[in-house]
Amino acid sequence: MAPRGVRWVRAVGRGLAVLALMLPLPAATGGFDVPAWTALWDQVDRLEEQLGAVSLMEHMLAVDAAIRKQPSCAAIYAGIEAARAEMKRLNADTRLSQSAYDQAFGREEARLRTKTQEYKDCFAAAFPGVAARYPDVLALGVSGNDAFEARYAGLKQPYYGGQRIADLGAERKRLNDQIEALLPKRLEDYKQWRDFRGMDDRRESAAAWSAWIEASLQDLVAKAHGYTRSTDVSIPGETEEDREDGIVFGYQKGALSDYVTNLVNWVTGEKPVNTDPGRLIQMLAFDDLAPERRGRNPYADWTAATEEPLRELILAAPEDSLLPADVMRMALKVSGGNYPLAVMTATAVLKYATKKGRDEKNQMVARAKMDKWRLIYHSAVALEPHADLALRLRNLRPAGDDSGDKLGPWYHGFGILAAGALSSPLGGWVGQKGEHTLKYMGSFVTEAGYNPNKAGTDGAFAAAAWALAEYNRYYERGPRDPGY
Repeated sequence: MAPRGVRWVRAVGRGLAVLALMLPLPAATGGFDVPAWTALWDQVDRLEEQLGAVSLMEHMLAVDAAIRKQPSCAAIYAGIEAARAEMKRLNADTRLSQSAYDQAFGREEARLRTKTQEYKDCFAAAFPGVAARYPDVLALGVSGNDAFEARYAGLKQPYYGGQRIADLGAERKRLNDQIEALLPKRLEDYKQWRDFRGMDDRRESAAAWSAWIEASLQDLVAKAHGYTRSTDVSIPGETEEDREDGIVFGYQKGALSDYVTNLVNWVTGEKPVNTDPGRLIQMLAFDDLAPERRGRNPYADWTAATEEPLRELILAAPEDSLLPADVMRMALKVSGGNYPLAVMTATAVLKYATKKGRDEKNQMVARAKMDKWRLIYHSAVALEPHADLALRLRNLRPAGDDSGDKLGPWYHGFGILAAGALSSPLGGWVGQKGEHTLKYMGSFVTEAGYNPNKAGTDGAFAAAAWALAEYNRYYERGPRDPGY
């Protein structure tokens, strides 16, 4: 039989899930034609590559024209043209002996190399940003555009230095119009949009969902018990202040009695409220993303070596196949069986995909309102890696929940487990109950409103965190406190 605290938390989670059955929600959409989409997207990609080549050439011709107007660069370029003209004359002079030709041609080659380097230096000094961005085409007049033509040889287009800028502008407009005509004019017709939102996922029925979520999280607990090798949390750069700030309500040594005492003291005002959430809570409860906090947050640095291996394992899995227990097993594998590091790594990976994906999704919404479909193409490209990750995960929302937020329950759930490992087993539970209570009251305005399905999923993760309390960094590995 599960411990009393676990049974109670699960009961609350089940109660919240029951509320989900009372809300009529629209049905999910399906039947997306993936092969047709792939063919269309490949065609748009090819046109975008051509458009990029045209735009680059147009830009470089303009830069080349501008730089030749500078007296110092123009004088150097005149030397380049003189060397080229002399080399051309030498090639046409059949009266020269081989030795005389070799000597004269070698002299002009050396002059051309010297003047070319001088011109490139002049170009880089005048336009340092452009020179750094386009190292293969520093100056069209110098290179003869060989590097550019080699780079875009597959485009079968006559892009060479003598082409007029006006011609390139017309070509750019033609390609842009062609792309605009091909792109779908509804967001739901973009595969990246559908995959990120989970629109075509198989889902459990509303009637079976609560039991399915609970069984999934029980399997996660079993996987963690079977694979965990360590709870060592020696985190480079972590300070004593970090540890104190990260302990929700002063939880210590795995004792529920200590936790309740500190909680009561906090509520009654005996313990002052700490307004600084600390660097651990920043990574768990705020919008801070681990890759963007490297070098400034020890918890972000801690997962730097394990995030990409976990992401690769997830992306290598079949579509619509991974349950929380599977991601837990993968996270433990890349973390060497260290449970706190595993759940912190999973939180970092899932949170990054969620937040960055939402940013691009919101960009697509904003651009659709302005009919900026070529810009939507770029947002869809940026959304794709996050949509690919979401595509590997099972949808934790039941059939009929059309919130479109597939990854939210995933990163929230592992964030609760991370709080349970690094703060206190009840830390995630308190955060989960506090968030959904405020959402229910309409006071939590930084995210979507109250959703009983997500509240139920978070409750199941909170129960799992409690069931894995022995892996908390402060758990006292001795006789359990009778109140625990």
